Order: sequence, then structure tokens, then C-alpha cells
Amino acid sequence: MAKAPRKPTTAENLQATLNNPNVRKFLDMLSAMEGTTTHGYNTTFGGGRVESLDRHPNLRQGFTQTDGKQNTSTAFGRYQFMPDTWAGLQRQYPEQTKNMSQQSQDFGAVALIANRGALNDVVSGRFGTAVRKVGAEWASLP
Repeated sequence: MAKAPRKPTTAENLQATLNNPNVRKFLDMLSAMEGTTTHGYNTTFGGGRVESLDRHPNLRQGFTQTDGKQNTSTAFGRYQFMPDTWAGLQRQYPEQTKNMSQQSQDFGAVALIANRGALNDVVSGRFGTAVRKVGAEWASLP
């Protein structure tokens, strides 16, 4: 039996999924895994807070990796977007990612999920399958 073709990943299709209850649950799970439940959309790497959501703040924070090596990260927002990842989303979806607003961040996370081929799994509630597909996108996932 042939697989049904996936809908093209248009901004309109992605926007339409944002109110899906399973998408909302998955986004909440990502936030919890990324450790951003306290400051949400304003969270810098390491749990700090930035007030402005006009743009990605690109603040470098140091940390010790599990192997003991020192490293830094500039991840930001509810889904801890790296600056290069956010810049890629801005090129792909300029109208939806003009700033780092709550709506833009939600849209960006859904776009990354779709880019990894996991959006249909999320919408259908197949979270285990979706996590395996998007694990390379978010460091907190297996």
C-alpha cells in the first residue's frame, strides 16, 4: 500500500497545525525537556531571562558538558533555538519569523518538526516516533 503524500510544508499548513491539541502537548513537552518552563519564550541558555523578543539575543553562556569539557551555547527561547537555526527559519519563513515573539517561536518549532518529517506523527499523537525523528534537533531529546 502506497504512503499518502505529505502536504507541502507551506506557512499556511504549518500555521493551521498550531491549535492542534497534540501539537500543543508536544510543544509543552519540548519546553519541559529544554528546561524553559520558568521563563518560557524569554529563556536564555542556562535559565536566564531576556525581556525583549525583538530578535534572537545571541548571548553566549558557558557550561560544562557531561564529559567534563567546557563549552558555550547561545540557545534562546521556549524551544532553545540556536542563532543559525533561527536564521535558517527566517530565510525559509520570513513573514512568520520576523521577531522572537511567542507566535514566531511556536511557528518555528513546528517548522523544525515538519522539516524532520515528524509533524504528521505529532498531529496523530505518535509522540515516540516523533521524538526519534526530531531528536537531532533538540539536545534534550534522545
